[in-house]
Amino acid sequence: MLLDLIKFTHVLLAISILGCAIYCLALISSKNFVSKHLSQCNKINKIMLLMILIAMLLGTLLVLPKHYTFHTPWIQAAYFFVGILFLAILLLASIIKKKKNITQKHFWQGAYLFLIIILICIIRDAVMKTSFFL
Repeated sequence: MLLDLIKFTHVLLAISILGCAIYCLALISSKNFVSKHLSQCNKINKIMLLMILIAMLLGTLLVLPKHYTFHTPWIQAAYFFVGILFLAILLLASIIKKKKNITQKHFWQGAYLFLIIILICIIRDAVMKTSFFL
């Protein structure tokens, strides 16, 4: 029962992280893009960082009871991609916080599209139980 609750929360967080990235991409892609949208995305980035940490903790708690090992290729790939995702969001948050004058829509669209692709790779590997890259 507890394992099912952990798995449900883990999946819910993963889908919420994907939804936040898609929302930020849609917000930045809107026709009337202003710097206010970047500050809103920065708040969402901070929430996404917390959700990633919790999802990674819950995913770690799911490995051994589900009779997997940490040497399973798709689990190793998930940790690798989560590390890249965490660092990418941290970098985006620091760029926004330092108020760098990067207001080009294409930079931010590319950044959030990159996050979405990483998230889709993580979710695909978890569902298929195989690694796309390994």
